[in-house]
Amino acid sequence: MLAPPGRTVGAVDDERNVLGTAKMHANHGGPAAHAATASFMVDPRCGGTEGKAWVGPSARTR
Repeated sequence: MLAPPGRTVGAVDDERNVLGTAKMHANHGGPAAHAATASFMVDPRCGGTEGKAWVGPSARTR
């Protein structure tokens, strides 16, 4: 868990199986606090359309 203003979130299905997690936080403090990072972990069974839908607009194909 991250201290505010950082955020840690998770997604579970109806059976409470973890589908994925994410964490978001600033890279630096002070004047550079506007630069942020995010990390995602998605269950391999949810990859593809479900995983990309969960991470939203930050998902991209390399």
